[in-house]
Amino acid sequence: MLIRFEETGVIVEVPAAAEFQNALRSAAFDWPVSEVASGVPVSRVVPADGRYVLESPGREPVAASAVEAVCGLIVDVADAVIAEAPARLWLHCGAVEFGGRLVVFPSQSHAGKSTLTARLAAGGHTVLGDDILPLSEDDRQGVALGIAPRLRLPLPSAASAAFNRFVTENTAASDGRYLYLDADCGALAPRGTSREIGAVVLLDRREETPARFSRAGSSETLQTLIRQNFTGDDKAARQLERLHALVARLPCLKLTYSDLEDAVSLLENRFRRWPITTDDLPAGTDVSMVAPQAPVLDGFDADRPFRQAPGIELRQVEGDLFLADANGTGIYHLNAIGTCIWNLLAEPISAREAEAILCQAFPDEPAARISCDTRALFAEMNQAGFIEAAA
Repeated sequence: MLIRFEETGVIVEVPAAAEFQNALRSAAFDWPVSEVASGVPVSRVVPADGRYVLESPGREPVAASAVEAVCGLIVDVADAVIAEAPARLWLHCGAVEFGGRLVVFPSQSHAGKSTLTARLAAGGHTVLGDDILPLSEDDRQGVALGIAPRLRLPLPSAASAAFNRFVTENTAASDGRYLYLDADCGALAPRGTSREIGAVVLLDRREETPARFSRAGSSETLQTLIRQNFTGDDKAARQLERLHALVARLPCLKLTYSDLEDAVSLLENRFRRWPITTDDLPAGTDVSMVAPQAPVLDGFDADRPFRQAPGIELRQVEGDLFLADANGTGIYHLNAIGTCIWNLLAEPISAREAEAILCQAFPDEPAARISCDTRALFAEMNQAGFIEAAA
């Protein structure tokens, strides 16, 4: 059967099987769908020997449970909806209400975003989403899509008995590996609910460490939001400007924790009233971000001069530089040394010449490392179109 997600032009083909339909209704609990007679689906779910195969562009078809197939289908639907609204910011994050404002938790690998979001729901906080959050046109509010939080099982071994009971009693659909929370738990915001964003909290989950807050650096927060921004076709320079403005006006914190209950207690105490301050918090340590894909150095000429390409938009944040091509969709981050190289490229210069200058400026750094990093950065920026060969 073909169905269309309301308020969009997104059509998918799904089986009528009760098991699958229940999982779909559980996931998109407040996102109405209607059956349509015709249309081109963005993806299909096909039943196969008691399992379900999701067929969509760029995805290897694999037989899965109804819940897993719905997970993949929701991703495809979200991608299509984002493509329909390219001028909107879409953040990959959890979003939970505290005292009438949203605290957003940008997605970071193994940081426990969804589990923390569900635990806050168990404590009576309204959840606008645990994965995708569209922002309002002025970027000041987050808007609920009507998609239920999805939890990975099993829950952490240290999860409290009360939280385990909440999850057990409020499971809408599960396959033993993932589950969707039931909308009847009373903590999931209906579709279209909007709240002003009050703060950004980066999650840093570690082994055996006391829960604590610190101030998140603007550069690290901006890097994180850039990576967790799903916005499709809007110009990169405009995205950078908007995300930078978001970071500049909001309190940005880092929550380091291992114990879920301690983390919840800190959040509830910090955000019990607005506005908040971070003046009492120590500066956080900038954790290593995901490394960019290594550039192809084969054939790179270290003696060829390059210069900055025209039309590049810049934002400097805490000594780091963010570049955006006004005609493209890429945003590039440079640390302090990368910023030095960018400044050298204001005039034609080769990678070898830049290496010599940097070796003099940073005598304690191994020359071989400076040479490797400089050539890699030249090659990568050339591939990305941020620099061009000088005549």
